[in-house]
Amino acid sequence: MKLPGSIPQKSLITMITFASLALAMPSNAAPPSSAAKPAAVTAGQRAEAVGRHAMARAIVERLAPEASQLGLRPEWREATLNKLMMHSTSELREIAKVGTYAGVLAAADRGALRRKALGSTTEDLVYKPVTPCRFIDTRIVGGKISPTRSFDIALTGAAYGGDAGCALTTLAGAPDDQIGAVALNVAVFDTSQGGQPGFLGIRPMGSTNLTSVMNWAATSPIGQDSNTTVVAMDQSGADDEFEVFDSGPVHVIIDIMGVFTAPGATALECTTVESTGLVVAPLASFNLNAPACPATYTAVSPQFRNETLINLTVLSNFTFVNSLFKCEGTNTGIAPITLYCGVRCCRVPGR
Repeated sequence: MKLPGSIPQKSLITMITFASLALAMPSNAAPPSSAAKPAAVTAGQRAEAVGRHAMARAIVERLAPEASQLGLRPEWREATLNKLMMHSTSELREIAKVGTYAGVLAAADRGALRRKALGSTTEDLVYKPVTPCRFIDTRIVGGKISPTRSFDIALTGAAYGGDAGCALTTLAGAPDDQIGAVALNVAVFDTSQGGQPGFLGIRPMGSTNLTSVMNWAATSPIGQDSNTTVVAMDQSGADDEFEVFDSGPVHVIIDIMGVFTAPGATALECTTVESTGLVVAPLASFNLNAPACPATYTAVSPQFRNETLINLTVLSNFTFVNSLFKCEGTNTGIAPITLYCGVRCCRVPGR
């Protein structure tokens, strides 16, 4: 590419940068809008969250006998479940192949350290475990549930007998239509009117699913039980996102363990590295290698700089050889110039 002598060096760099971008962007592509609202959570994402919990729970149940022999405190179930649900279903399939409790934890840690692939914006959700907080306690507000009662995750727990600080949108850092599923610890109390045998289930609003979260064989005024589950949230735009259904009046207590949210755009971390300056005599050609990117960074675009900002330089070619950029050209001016060949390097934060 031969550049006119009147183009200043900053413009040269700008032209090179935008030329690189133009190769990857269709001519009719609209510029991104910082105010654009992320798409609502898809059915595939909600199903993936529920499936992820089922796989994680199966691993936890398999480890229960060993955990009992090790004398682990009851909290191990919730802690292990939260750790496992931070992994994708494909990673959980690999973790499930490990036989021991210590091995499962080690495999989960290794998976977190080596994870490099970005999730799908249409099939994956991001799981965020939270310090458990009480969202529903019908002993305080509402009374026993029968046969159904619906709930709005845009409200705080104070509306349902729970804690005012138990606000799902605050915990998730996202509006309610970006929360695809919620991990819950569910307890029932006083099954004296709950039917014998009895059951309780939780489902998205509009669903006709009758799968139970827990069952009981006998009724009792002091009867109680608990279980964990992940419930997909309704995304139809209705005020309430999920409902509890049961076989007869029972008190229900629900604590929030974590939330599944839609993946959001994250700004890249970028840095520029460049070669040491090379003095190029008049009419001399140059061939410079850009340095390699720092560890964990990936080269995204070449950079070229003329320190003296004088004299016409013909930058004839950028090449990418053995994972390194090369800058080639000729100093067509009448005085020496100092040139630098660099590369813009970026990474996903946290890697």
